[in-house]
Amino acid sequence: MPPANPSSAYTRTSGSGLLPTRKVGCPAPYMAVLSGMSLSQPSSPCINVPVSALLWNPRALERACESSIVYLIPQYIIYRHIGWIDTHYPLWVPRVLTPVFATFLLRQFFKTLPLELEEAAKIDGASTFGIYWRIMIPQVKPALAAVGMFTFLESWNDLFGPLIFINSINLETLPVALALYQGQFFTQTNLLMAATTVTIIPVLILYVFLQRYFIQGITLTGLKG
Repeated sequence: MPPANPSSAYTRTSGSGLLPTRKVGCPAPYMAVLSGMSLSQPSSPCINVPVSALLWNPRALERACESSIVYLIPQYIIYRHIGWIDTHYPLWVPRVLTPVFATFLLRQFFKTLPLELEEAAKIDGASTFGIYWRIMIPQVKPALAAVGMFTFLESWNDLFGPLIFINSINLETLPVALALYQGQFFTQTNLLMAATTVTIIPVLILYVFLQRYFIQGITLTGLKG
C-alpha cells in the first residue's frame, strides 16, 4: 500500500535509490572492458563474425524480439529461492554480470585500436594486467564514459524492477517514489515536477564530469610511423 504522504516516501528513498545505481555504474563498465577486449582479440572466434550475420540469424532475431517479461517469472522464482526478494541485489547483480550492450560497444571500439600497441607493450615486458590497465583502459576512455553514462541512466530510471522485487518502502528507488505522486483520481503535479527536477540533478552532474570524454576523439600515442 502506498504511503499517505508521497513526499516523505521520496525523502526516505532518496538515499537508498543511489545504492543500486552506484553498484552498477562503477563495476559494470570494467566488466564490459574485460569481455569486450577478449572478444576483440585476433585469437577470439568472434573477431571475424560480421554483425549482419548475427542480425540475420533467426535464433538471434527471436531472442532479440523476446520481451523481458518472458523471463520475469523464472527470475522471480530464482530470486525468491536465494533470498534476494526485498533487497537491492536483483537491481544491480544481473546488470553487472551481463553487460551485453556495453560488451558489444567496447568490442567494436577495441577493434579500431592497432595491434601494435599491445605487441609493443609485450616486447617491453608488460604483463597481461599491465596491458589491460595501462594501455587499453586509457585508450577507451570515451567509450568507457559512454558505457558508464548509459549504465547509470538504465539503473537510475528503472521503475519496473523495484516494483516487482522490492516490497519495503525504505528500499524503493526514486522512480517508484515519483510514481507515488500520481494517484488514481488526482496527481500532485507541483510536487511531482519539483521532485523530478531534484531527481535529474545527479544525471546532470555526471554529464558535466563526463562531457569532455564524449567530445574528445581517440589519440593513439606510442606509435611512430
